[in-house]
Amino acid sequence: MLKVIHCADVHYKMSDLEEIDRCFKFVVNKGIEEKVDLAIVAGDFLDEYGAGILVEDEVLGRAVDAIQILANHCPVFMLYGTPSHERPKSLSIFAKLRAKNMIYVSDKIEQVYMDENGWFWPGEPSPNKNTIAVMSTLPPVNKAHLMAYRDETSKEVNHEIKDLLLDVFRGFGYVNVQYECPSIFVGHGTITGAKVSESQALVGKDIEFPLGDLKQTRADLYCLGHIHHSQSWDNVFYSGSICPLDFGEEEEKGFFIHEIM
Repeated sequence: MLKVIHCADVHYKMSDLEEIDRCFKFVVNKGIEEKVDLAIVAGDFLDEYGAGILVEDEVLGRAVDAIQILANHCPVFMLYGTPSHERPKSLSIFAKLRAKNMIYVSDKIEQVYMDENGWFWPGEPSPNKNTIAVMSTLPPVNKAHLMAYRDETSKEVNHEIKDLLLDVFRGFGYVNVQYECPSIFVGHGTITGAKVSESQALVGKDIEFPLGDLKQTRADLYCLGHIHHSQSWDNVFYSGSICPLDFGEEEEKGFFIHEIM
């Protein structure tokens, strides 16, 4: 059995720093108390562009401290979130932290293998190591760049990317069924029909994908971020944000602890 703690959309930033840090430290302490085997942060851990500047030193210091405490208990798997919150390479500092367990930061579509010692291996599994989990990742897919590059309508771009994503999901599934260990999908994006917090604006640039397409990955557990409203379908979970990030977010906040065989 693998015990996993799953959160997302922490949005470490200067405004409301004390509350954000208090809530995430609660997640960390709960993971330690529950003796989880793996921690997953499914995107938007930082919030860098809120004031048009990079994340402040005090904010980064609090975030680094919390992740290091968590990694001294269990391996930590972090996924990049929305580019407007986490610029390229902004999470690289976490992968360099010294801790008892490995911190892996994923910034692309990939499959990563976790071995018995809690180490993550992108690509092929490490030789002579027992694979205890297969991680499949999907960071944000944004249509704006593709639309700017190609002379196509929004509808055409949506259709093309959805077809490409379905191919990716099926490819993940082909690999996942070959392993007897748990397979975990970690994504930051929008499932068609997901309930959004009243104050969360997605501004029409998200690529949505149907739940049925996502299920082609054949994963045992789906840990998702991006939608601040916590919700689930069978083994597919949006953890939601860990604390209210706007006055309109009145729904209950939190995180999940999953157990998979």
